Amino acid sequence: MFSITKCLKKSPNSVQTRQFWGWVTMMFNRVDSSRIRKHGADRVCAEWLLRNGACVKFVGEQNLFCDYNFLPPDTIPFTRKIKEIYAKEAGINSNGFNHLRGLTSVDSVHIENCVYVDNGVFSNLMHVKETLKTLEVIDCQNISDAGLLDVKNLVNLRKFVAHNLAYVKDEKKVKEELAKALPHCELDIKVK
Repeated sequence: MFSITKCLKKSPNSVQTRQFWGWVTMMFNRVDSSRIRKHGADRVCAEWLLRNGACVKFVGEQNLFCDYNFLPPDTIPFTRKIKEIYAKEAGINSNGFNHLRGLTSVDSVHIENCVYVDNGVFSNLMHVKETLKTLEVIDCQNISDAGLLDVKNLVNLRKFVAHNLAYVKDEKKVKEELAKALPHCELDIKVK
């Protein structure tokens, strides 16, 4: 038999659990400016990505680097530069992309099924707008038309992929505006 009392008793716990995981996500995506000053933007960005389940490719290397535990100790100078970011089902959020500030070699970003990524990711990708050539956003359910339209500010993009984005309502308008703003960019937009 259904009991409203049982239901009410369970609700506060589920809210607390949700708030706890929201806090954990926020903390794992927080930018530590003092650590960046001490160890450099590329190292701290790589730590952020790897800690949250994403991968990176460094300039001059063939393979993705996906294990946080294989980063050299932070007592050793870090000279690698991030070239590619690959985030599939990672615990990254849009605010975490502020870690890209100061990076000079990122040319490719792939974001797939990252539940905490929303429209804010596009404004934070502006940190690498000079070098970013390829952007792929797939199965991110918190992206809307407004977010996709912010891509037009990434003026050096040569390839943009946007697939399966449930909250994008006017695919045609988004395609038209991006094609006009980014005439040298290959657009592959299939949001449904």
